[in-house]
Amino acid sequence: MSGGIRLDIDPKSWSKIPEEITCEDDNFPGTYDSYKYYSEPGKGKPFILSALLHKESVLKGIIPYPVPVKVISTYFNGDKTNILFIHIALSSGTNWYCANPDTKTDLENNILTRFISESKVLCTNDIENILQNVETHNGFSIAQLNATDGSFSKKLLGDSDIIFDLTEKPSTSGGNGKYDSEYSGTSITVTPGSLIGGTFKKIQHNPTYSPFCVKDIQLSGGQYMKVKGGLPNDLITGFYVYYKDSDYTTPLLVELNISLDVISGSYVTSRYLLSKNTEKSGKGKGWDIRKIGSYIEEGELKKVIQSISDGSKLNLTLIEGEDLKSKLGDINKGITIDITRTFEQTGGIHTKYYDSDGVRIPYKTLKSNAYYVVQQPYFPSFILKGIKTESGSDITGKNLHPPGTEIWQLNIYFKEAYKDPVLIEVICKYEQSDGCPKYVYYYCKDGNNTWNGYLLSTQFKKGGAGEDFADTENLIRHVKQNADKVVFEKLEGNLKGRLTKYPPDPLWVETQEGKSTEERRQGDDQNENSNRSSTLETHTNSSSGLGPEAIAGISSGVLGGGGLVGVTIWKWPTIMSSLITRL
Repeated sequence: MSGGIRLDIDPKSWSKIPEEITCEDDNFPGTYDSYKYYSEPGKGKPFILSALLHKESVLKGIIPYPVPVKVISTYFNGDKTNILFIHIALSSGTNWYCANPDTKTDLENNILTRFISESKVLCTNDIENILQNVETHNGFSIAQLNATDGSFSKKLLGDSDIIFDLTEKPSTSGGNGKYDSEYSGTSITVTPGSLIGGTFKKIQHNPTYSPFCVKDIQLSGGQYMKVKGGLPNDLITGFYVYYKDSDYTTPLLVELNISLDVISGSYVTSRYLLSKNTEKSGKGKGWDIRKIGSYIEEGELKKVIQSISDGSKLNLTLIEGEDLKSKLGDINKGITIDITRTFEQTGGIHTKYYDSDGVRIPYKTLKSNAYYVVQQPYFPSFILKGIKTESGSDITGKNLHPPGTEIWQLNIYFKEAYKDPVLIEVICKYEQSDGCPKYVYYYCKDGNNTWNGYLLSTQFKKGGAGEDFADTENLIRHVKQNADKVVFEKLEGNLKGRLTKYPPDPLWVETQEGKSTEERRQGDDQNENSNRSSTLETHTNSSSGLGPEAIAGISSGVLGGGGLVGVTIWKWPTIMSSLITRL
């Protein structure tokens, strides 16, 4: 079982396309270049897509987890320097439409605006209007598009796709206290909040639909917020605005609380901060975005807003206090987990934290009969850049999971009281529907104190009673019973899924071809101390053209969209606690 295809849609990367995928010119009318990707023409067989890339960089905000796809269509400007629009037709009949929100920003730094339609399909004229819109306005603008065609927004927006209006005021301050989201008509209530530090006004915009997606933000004078890199596609549960003045005319900061999809547990709420940046435009239409995984106290929040008010933007170098700076570290750029730290025991719902590469990392400790466990970072959904280990053999680069992979949870297992780590568990994001693939990376130390990687490919089942839960439980128990190592001979029959080495060993893959699951597991530990770098190089240059990223890649992305497709309740804290207790 592989993690699906990681497809690079750069027109210059056709030679790297997997053999099972066909790419051809789509002959779109006009001056635009368009291309179509599909598998087995005429047979309608879908392929599993785990990530879209451009020039080897993962495109953000598109693929939340491996999905079955029939056709992918891409649209570029005439000289092929900018992606304008992407259409992904899923095998389920659902269509994902993704538009470039900011053509002046490097594509790898953009969050493409994604719309989900379960029934409506855009025609050629519709797509041409979108392409013209993106080129004319240096990025997609739903407001400008709707101004051209008043019915167009109905083809893209769902009831939970919200356009907020920052000019609306609470009824206690002379405003209406309520308004309808532009185009979708969803009702939004405006309520006053506390006075931050006795200075800055705070109000909340509360739609009737929750969670919701932020598709645009209207400012004064009929202008719309231009966020560098685009607005996130995450599901949001809280929308707060902080103003400089008492009449709510000068917004400085917008806070978006990300939906946890958790019914149990005490995760730290992640949030996006949109901060005004007048350096980008004399008219004050430029806004920066960062994602943080820490709670900001009121006194600290005042410092943040004051910094924006006094300067031209949120400048961390001018923020007083290293503690606050680390809380404001942008986790969207990826985090580094440090297992060399001294971890203090936490109790109940409480968390501890440490700082790594300028980012605050919260963690929580648990105890089982098998191991002491540290869950970190204690916020759901993040990008992992690397793992710093005490042995000096840090887990980075090709030994880590494919770049851009979004992670649900990382757990470290210790032999003693949070000392001497022996097992690292990295759980990738996946669709939480019965039968959907789930991938977990494990790292164990060998006799030379080097961390060796493994990939567990299994299937999710709701309620914590499925193959994924049993396989995770059995594998951790196996490691405990075998001197904190993986011994493939002794795993026979204990896993319903498949455990393989990671990075993939091409010799092992070739010799195991055609064997049963049980036969593959046998003898897999014969090359335990093989050289990983030479193994990876051989595999990457193999005739298949598929590197480890293509074989075991899980994409970066977030749940979202007008139809709320694929949204389920995330029960990981409950399941994880139950698992650890039973071990």
